[in-house]
Amino acid sequence: MGVLRLPHYPSLGSAAALDAVKVIHYAHPPVLLIYFSGALCATFWFQQKETRLARIIYRSAILWANLGVLLTYVLESVTLLSHSLVQPGWWAPEHTVVHIVSSILAWGVLHLCLIESPEPVWYPYWGSWILGLVGELSIILLSMKSEATAPQRSIFAATEFLLRYLRLVILLSLPILFWGFRKRSIVTETSNTDETAPLLGQTRTNEEYGAIVHIGNSDDEDSGKESEFQERARKRIEEGGWLEYAKSFKIFWPHIWPQKDRALQTQIALVGGCLVIERGLNVLIPMQMGRVTNALMAGGLAGHVPWMEVFFFILIRWLGSGAGVPALQRYLWVPIDQYAYRCITTAAYNHVMSLSSEFHTSKNTGEIYGAVQHGRAVTGFVEMVLFSVLPMLADLIVAFGYFYITFGIYMALIVTFTSCVYVWITSRLNRKRIDLRRKFTKRSRRETHLMWQSMSNWETVAYLNRIGYEQDRYSGAVKCLQEAERDFSNALLMLNVTQSATFTLGLLFASFLAIYQVTMGQRKVGDFVALLSYWAQISGPLSFFTNMYGRIQMHMLDAERLLQLMQTAPSVVTKPGAEDLVVTKGEVSFRNVSFGYDPRKGAIKGMNFQAPGGKITALVGVSGGGKSTCLKLLFRFYDVTDGAITIDGQDIREVTLPSLREQIGVVPQDPRLFNETIMDNLRYACLEANDEEIYSACRSAAIHDKILTFPEGYLSKVGEGGLKLSGGEKQRIAIARAILKNPKIVLLDEATSSVDITTERLIQQGLNKLATGRTMFIVAHRLSTIMHADQILVIEDGNIIENGKHEELLKLRGKYSELW
Repeated sequence: MGVLRLPHYPSLGSAAALDAVKVIHYAHPPVLLIYFSGALCATFWFQQKETRLARIIYRSAILWANLGVLLTYVLESVTLLSHSLVQPGWWAPEHTVVHIVSSILAWGVLHLCLIESPEPVWYPYWGSWILGLVGELSIILLSMKSEATAPQRSIFAATEFLLRYLRLVILLSLPILFWGFRKRSIVTETSNTDETAPLLGQTRTNEEYGAIVHIGNSDDEDSGKESEFQERARKRIEEGGWLEYAKSFKIFWPHIWPQKDRALQTQIALVGGCLVIERGLNVLIPMQMGRVTNALMAGGLAGHVPWMEVFFFILIRWLGSGAGVPALQRYLWVPIDQYAYRCITTAAYNHVMSLSSEFHTSKNTGEIYGAVQHGRAVTGFVEMVLFSVLPMLADLIVAFGYFYITFGIYMALIVTFTSCVYVWITSRLNRKRIDLRRKFTKRSRRETHLMWQSMSNWETVAYLNRIGYEQDRYSGAVKCLQEAERDFSNALLMLNVTQSATFTLGLLFASFLAIYQVTMGQRKVGDFVALLSYWAQISGPLSFFTNMYGRIQMHMLDAERLLQLMQTAPSVVTKPGAEDLVVTKGEVSFRNVSFGYDPRKGAIKGMNFQAPGGKITALVGVSGGGKSTCLKLLFRFYDVTDGAITIDGQDIREVTLPSLREQIGVVPQDPRLFNETIMDNLRYACLEANDEEIYSACRSAAIHDKILTFPEGYLSKVGEGGLKLSGGEKQRIAIARAILKNPKIVLLDEATSSVDITTERLIQQGLNKLATGRTMFIVAHRLSTIMHADQILVIEDGNIIENGKHEELLKLRGKYSELW
C-alpha cells in the first residue's frame, strides 16, 4: 500500500502544537455534546419555539449535510482501522481514537435528534455546527504546524487529511445553508404574507420540538376528564415552559418538608446518607469480588485461603441487599412519606370542604375524590426523584468513572456508546409499545363495556330478540382484544430482545478489551470478573431512564388534578376582621338583592322584602323563579352581586361564615344521610346531644315511634344516602336534626313535595314544633302547607310579584290565586 516510514504524528513537529491537538481531541466532542444537550434541555424546559419564518428552512439539505459530517468521522475510523491491519504493530494515538469515536457519538446524537424533530428549534444545532467548525479548523491548523517537517505521508494519512478538509467544508456549508435559506424564507414570507393568510384567520398548531402535545398515557379517546387535564397542562407548558410549569408545584413544598419536625428532618438526612452508601456499595461489591478472585488465584498456589477478603465481600453484599442499607433506608422513609401524604391529603380535603357551593355543584364528585386521593402522586413523584432518578443518574456517572479508571478511556467509550444506543433504541420501540398498549386498553374497555351493557340490559335484549346479535358483538370484541393483545405482547418481546441484544453486544466489546488487557498483563483476572459483575448493575438505570419520561408525565398529570384543586379559590369567604353574628330577633331583610348563576342572566333581580323575627315567610311560585336561590343566598352558598342581606341589621357578608351557618337550620327537599346509624345521623346536628335530647327531638318531629319499630331501632343503618328510609322518614329525621341544632332561623326547601297526605300531616306536626320561636322560611309548591304563614311571597323570574297573607292573595285573584 506504499506505507512510508513516518507515522501519522511525527515527533519532529512542534511539541506545543501537538499537545494542543491532544487537548482539543479529548475536549472537543464532550464540549460539543454538553452544549447541544444543554441547549436542547433549555428549549424543552422553557418551551421555546421558532417563528414560522425560521421553520421554512430546507431541512432535508441540512440533514444530508449533517449526515455528511457524521460519515467523515466514520470513514476516518475505518481508515485508521485499515491502517492498523495493513501495518502490523501500528496503532493510532489514543487521543486520535478517542476524538473520532466520541465525535461519532456526539454527531450521531445530534443527527438522531434532528431526524426526530420535524420542526426543531434551531439554535442548539447551529451552535453545535459553529463549535464543530472551530474545533476542526483548530485541529487542522495545529496538525499542519506539528507535521511541518514530515517529508512524505502514507496513503492513509492523506486519506485522513482529505476527510478532515471535506468535513471542514461541510461544517462551513451548514451555517451558510441555514442562514441563506432562512434569509430567502424571510423574503418569500414578506412578499406573500397577504396572499397566504387564511381567509377566516384560522391557525394551525404544529407539533414542534419541545412542544408537549400529549401529557400522560391516555388509554381511551373518550376519557374526557383526563383530556381536560391534559389540555390544561399543555397550555400551561406552552405559555411558560416546563420550568415554570414545574415551579407551580411548589405549592406542595410546605406539605412535603417537615419544617417544624427536627426528628423527621434528621431522618431525611439519614435517608440521604443511605442513598450515598448504596451508590458506594454498588461499586464496592464488584470490586471486592475481583479482589477475592485475585486472592484466590494468588493464594491457591501457596495454599492460602483469603478468609478476610471473602468475609468482607459477604458483608458488603449483605449491606447492599434488601436486608441491609436499602431496608434501613425504606424504614427511615416510611414516616417521612406518611407525613407528606397526610399533610397533602388533609390539606386538599380541608380545601375542598372550604370551597363554595358553586364549586361543588359544578364538579363531578368522582373527579374531586380522585383529585384529593392523588396526594399520593405528589409523594410518589418526590419518591421517584429521590430514590430512582438521582440515584440511577449517579450510578451511571459512577459507572463511567469506574470503567475509565479501571480499564481506561476505551472502556468508558464502550460503556457510553452502549448506553446511548440502548436508550435510543429502547425509547423508539417503547413509543410504539405505548401506542399498542393504548389500543389494547381501549379494546379491553370496549369488551368489558359490551359485556356489562348486554348483561345489565338482559330483559331489553330478550324482549327485542337480540341475544344472538349480542353474542356475535361480544365475540367480535374478544377477537379484536386478542389481536391487540398479541400485537402488544410481540412489541414487548421485541423490546426485550433488542435491549438484551444491545447490552450483550456492548458486553462483548467490553469483554474483548478487558481480556486483551488481562492477556497483555495490564489488568488482573479479578478486574475482568469485576467487569462482568458491574456490567449487569448498569442495566437497571438504563432501563429506568428509557421509561422515566412517561412515569414523570403520569405522576405530574395526577398531581395536576390536585394542583388545579388547590389553586381553586372559594368564592364565599369570611372577610378579615369579621365578627360573629349576633341574633336577637331573627329579622331578615333583602335590600335590593340581585344575583345570577350566569352573569348573562339574573336569577334574582332587585329583590326587596323583610321577614319579621319569629314569623313564617313562605316563598311560592313556578319552578325556576328563584325561590330556592333566595334560601341559598341567605345561607351564603353564594354571595349577592348587588344589594345586601341582613340579619338583625348585620350584613351577612360582614360576619364570620361559621357563626352565620350555626344560626341557620336547613331542611332540604331531599335530605342526604350518612351511611351510619340513625343515632349517628341525628347526633351529627349537635355532637354534644345526649340520647334523651335526641329522643325528644324525634318525638317533636313525629319520627320517634317509627324508629322504634325498626329491628335495630336507633342503631339501624340507613344505607347510602338514606336509601333504606322512605322520603317522609328522611324528611322527619332532617326536621329532628334541625330541632337538635336549635337555630334561630330555619329554611325549609320543598320539605313535603314528594310525600303522601298522611306523611305530610306528620311532617307538618314536626314543622309546627320547629317553627316555635324561630324565623322560618318555607319554599313550597303545595300551597296548603303554607296557608297559615305570616307572609307569603309570590316569586316569578327573580322578582316578587305579590306579597301578603293567604286570604289577601286569594282576593287579589293574581298569580297566587292561579297556583291555588
